[in-house]
Amino acid sequence: VDGFYDGGRDWRVRFAPDAAGEWAYEANLTGPAGRIAGDSGRFRCVPSRSRGFLRLAAANPFRFVDAAGVPFYPIGQQFGWGVPATPGFDAPDASAWVTADRETVLAAFRGATNLIRSQLGIGSSAGVALDLFQGTGDPWTLNLDQCRQFDEACRIVRREGWAHIVTPLQDMSEWYEETTVFGKTRDLKGYKNLASPMRPAVEAYLAYVVARWGAYADIWEVFNEDSWCPDDLLRRLAVVVRVADPYRHPVTTNYDRPAEAWCDLLTPHTYQSLLPHEVPALLTTGAAARKSFGKPVIHTEFGNGSGRGNDDPVKWRLAAWTAFMNEEAVVFWNMSGRRIPVIHNIVNGDLID
Repeated sequence: VDGFYDGGRDWRVRFAPDAAGEWAYEANLTGPAGRIAGDSGRFRCVPSRSRGFLRLAAANPFRFVDAAGVPFYPIGQQFGWGVPATPGFDAPDASAWVTADRETVLAAFRGATNLIRSQLGIGSSAGVALDLFQGTGDPWTLNLDQCRQFDEACRIVRREGWAHIVTPLQDMSEWYEETTVFGKTRDLKGYKNLASPMRPAVEAYLAYVVARWGAYADIWEVFNEDSWCPDDLLRRLAVVVRVADPYRHPVTTNYDRPAEAWCDLLTPHTYQSLLPHEVPALLTTGAAARKSFGKPVIHTEFGNGSGRGNDDPVKWRLAAWTAFMNEEAVVFWNMSGRRIPVIHNIVNGDLID
């Protein structure tokens, strides 16, 4: 398990044991000249009420299970990253951006959703990501205060029993070109290229993300809304994540590469301005094509299109059930917490009309 630097003279290791009992460890800090310091010891892992990490179901390629093999039916939510101190929402009439305090949001969503998606920023203001390079301008230097904010967010997500999708590279190159610490998002020479001099910094960043938050994550989604990264570089970055990850979390990207062996699940984004009764046909019609790759499908962003607010309880109920019946799942984009109880029964597994 790799450790990570946390400022000053502090180096840390996070580890999630997979069995109760006594564990032994040996830690080594090395540098260019070899071993700098080390430690060893023992600790006892006691039984936990946690469901453990999310896994792909062996019996059904489109479903998930928890660490004990119990079926897990994802129904997700995104507030940007984790549950910030003041989560933001699209206003019900799509006219404004509104916020609420964390405790109000936790109370509204507790027991109503079971999956959170978090985006991490790389020196860009795009989207709603937490910028881990805020103010540094250096691809080798993270803002550790921002990292600690995500530490807290991850602890809250785990405490509340949510599974967690972590997206390290907030990108949005599909929509416009942004400047990041690694380069412009549509730069296919200096940034998104196997031969780029920036690749070591990108790989080091990904390894750091895995070391610091792998014990809290369930799924790695390498990019968000990127359509410019070449397949060979994506393949390499997926390998970097897998090698760094001792927990073997599923790996994907958005937009997904369903035909690639390294891509474990499909993660489409689905925004529409349909009437509620039209949504089941939209999801069902596309399900067969998506499932033809034999992999799970999570719509990692699902919401209303431009001009429509996200307070749409009938549509969300229909979307949640339609996805469930087609062996897919949805992550709702900035829903209003006061409307979430209409999907409560899907989480509990109660199949009621």
